[in-house]
Amino acid sequence: PTSPKGDQAPKQVKSRRVNSSSSAMDAHRSAMIDGSTDNVLALVHRLSNRVGRAFLDEIEARYDLSLPEWRVMITIIQHPQSSAIAITERWAMEKMAVSRAIRRLEGMGRIKRMRNQRDRRSFVLSLTPKGRRLFERIVPISNNRYRNLVSGLTQHEIVEARKILGKLLGQADAKDS
Repeated sequence: PTSPKGDQAPKQVKSRRVNSSSSAMDAHRSAMIDGSTDNVLALVHRLSNRVGRAFLDEIEARYDLSLPEWRVMITIIQHPQSSAIAITERWAMEKMAVSRAIRRLEGMGRIKRMRNQRDRRSFVLSLTPKGRRLFERIVPISNNRYRNLVSGLTQHEIVEARKILGKLLGQADAKDS
């Protein structure tokens, strides 16, 4: 059908939409069938989910500690006087997840917040004695899980995996900037 002006524009637009949609579907099917990058990313997600599930099974219920809270504690140990922003950036976590974890840890007496002396607008975090004792009880369990996970890899494969994952993270960070 022609428009009141006698041109074929509406039909061409409709045709373009179908082609565009068809093209997107073809690309999606192609990625599902032989998209090696999709398979690598799917494996990364599966591994992350399995590690998270193992944490839940072994640590969360036993110690009343969530994975985001554990990440906050690890960061404070490895990087004393860390801020919420540093933790968010280090783990690529949502700000709200980090904020909730910090509030809960602080409420349970596991960490304390202190005003940052260099930047009075922010806070730095540290473990309390109670938080340090909890950390010291969990570390052997966490380290054992890590050793079991990588036990099927050679030292060279572990080094290569770190390089490859670091490269992927760098690429993802560059795309986010």
